[in-house]
Amino acid sequence: MTLLLRLNTASAWLAGNGIEPSQLACLGPVLDKLRDEICDIDEKMLAGDIPTPPSKRPLETGFVRLPERMLAEYEAARNDSELGRMLAATKQLMTEVDRVVVLGNSECLSGPRALLRACCQPYFNELSRGERGSRPRMLFVGENLDNDEIQGLLSLLGAHHGREATSIDQRWGLVVIDRGIKPSKTACLLRPLLDALRSNSGGDAHQLQSRIVWVLGDTSSAQDEASHLGCVARFTFPRAVSDSFSVLSMAGLVPAALLGINIMKLLEGGRTVSEHFRAAKATDNLALQFAGMNHLMDHQRTVTPRGWCDWSRALNGMGGWYRHLLRGCLRKELLEIDLLSSELLSAIPRDEQNANNSRPLLHQIVVHKFRFDPLILEYSTRAHEPHEPHDSGMEVESARTLVEALHAARQQTDLALQASRWPNVELSMPQVDEPSVGQMLQLLMLSTVVEGRLMGRNPYN
Repeated sequence: MTLLLRLNTASAWLAGNGIEPSQLACLGPVLDKLRDEICDIDEKMLAGDIPTPPSKRPLETGFVRLPERMLAEYEAARNDSELGRMLAATKQLMTEVDRVVVLGNSECLSGPRALLRACCQPYFNELSRGERGSRPRMLFVGENLDNDEIQGLLSLLGAHHGREATSIDQRWGLVVIDRGIKPSKTACLLRPLLDALRSNSGGDAHQLQSRIVWVLGDTSSAQDEASHLGCVARFTFPRAVSDSFSVLSMAGLVPAALLGINIMKLLEGGRTVSEHFRAAKATDNLALQFAGMNHLMDHQRTVTPRGWCDWSRALNGMGGWYRHLLRGCLRKELLEIDLLSSELLSAIPRDEQNANNSRPLLHQIVVHKFRFDPLILEYSTRAHEPHEPHDSGMEVESARTLVEALHAARQQTDLALQASRWPNVELSMPQVDEPSVGQMLQLLMLSTVVEGRLMGRNPYN
């Protein structure tokens, strides 16, 4: 698979920002050394070939080669591999239920949420079973302990009636994700959910077993519960992979498979970026360039947050996932900025003298091709006039299709950003699909680790 992502930093070197391209070039040898450290020294430490110093504990770089290892195991053993067993288990669960509840903490759930938004129809949960291709609706629980929200969920699941489901529309399943490194506040929700599922299954122990998929770490307190119930659909939360970096592990792949997402393409995308990361020098390495740019902007300007603008709402969930990643690993905040609203204008500082040091570096995430055909805007006065779809200076109001309107809005935004000297970088993908999403997720994880090392901190601690 070829590298599908593109990084454009031209708009980051705006006059008055105090950052020059030569500074990123000078950072190249340091970035190359960090890449070698992650891909070579860290791997040897994880394998136990060399000792791990206290400053690197915990060392959780297992996500780097995880896509490659999972795909290799599947290609060698197929049905006997963990991926093969998981695909069989999720395929069976799909035929039995119309809804799945995923229980986990906020870091683990942000990944599956992002995959649902990116790879499924925008209103997936609102579609009929036929329109969903017989794939179950998906609900996420455990990110907070709000009593009314949990009671509302149990009511939706029919738990308060205590009756057995009589049709597939009433049947639901459960995915439990728990790494188990530290006590989880979500553990208290497992018992009421299991009780509700037992009632929904009519008290049938075999049905209860078949309706639960577990993704557990070795030290998870849920291991005993899974053993007691005799559940066979149990998968491993990989060692040396933290919650924040688990999106391409079983913690993200089990929900993705239930949604009908092509997990092989996701993993191939992740593998492609890891291979690129290991092989490319800093001057051509997307993850190193992205990390280096962010580092320079953070450390030579007074502003600490970053801005995130996705020009496809399918990537809005990825922004939420990236926010968890930055907050957990770098203690950085990510501001979601909607460039199609007045929020952009209100965010531009009035004091132009200090503006350059008070605006967040903006990450514009651009998609070039959309999943559906362009919507024709019947009200447009130019609806039937032939013209080039990307006319320079096209106004939003005169666009013939919604895609053209979005393109015109982007042009206007770029002009406004240039005029206000707002530094920004553009990460683009050809379309929002599994290969591109897998590449983007792995790119952001790798660049975050590199940033942590540039800061002199352990990004996994």
